Amino acid sequence: LADYPYLYTISRELRERFGSTEAKVTLIRKLNEPPMHFIEADFSQKKLKSFIRNNRFPLVLEFSDKYAKRVFQEKTPILLLLASQEEVAGNDEVLLRVLRKTAETNKKMLTGVVYLETDWGKRIYEAFGDSMIKLPAMLIIKPTGNSATEKYLLKENLSERAALNFVENFETNKLEIYYKSEPILPENDESAVKILVGKNYNQVVKDPAKD
Repeated sequence: LADYPYLYTISRELRERFGSTEAKVTLIRKLNEPPMHFIEADFSQKKLKSFIRNNRFPLVLEFSDKYAKRVFQEKTPILLLLASQEEVAGNDEVLLRVLRKTAETNKKMLTGVVYLETDWGKRIYEAFGDSMIKLPAMLIIKPTGNSATEKYLLKENLSERAALNFVENFETNKLEIYYKSEPILPENDESAVKILVGKNYNQVVKDPAKD
């Protein structure tokens, strides 16, 4: 936690400004986000470290190398809005409201926006299949180890309700993993050759009834 600056004050005026008159420690992430307060009676090093680790990132972050480490090395799922800067600028109030609402209701994953114009935006867009998805898109990336990830894509029109349902279904394991894939070709019973694509790989290869 050495990357974070620490300040000490006895000024009651300053504490009142940040609403931390009863808190032992106040964590300020962004000036446009409410601060987080540590108010537990057990003021131990372990508790304080846990508080900072769990609340150190902004409610809605702009995805970059800084946050990629948390996602891929610590295997933390992330909910992302993939969009161009122009799309976000034109609908920032609506899109950011959706992101903030989902971030407030789930604490098990990070929430952020990744711009198509950035290196990470291009990499994620390509990983999901370029033209296969419509922007702006909401997606979840879940690292599973050994550089592998599970990817999920919101298939409905983006709205607050759809986003909340998307997150809830992820947390209850009801989402179907998204595969970058060509369309499944029509069956040909007369052919002994089965054409596999990403969408039917598990269905065909891992089906014990098909030897």
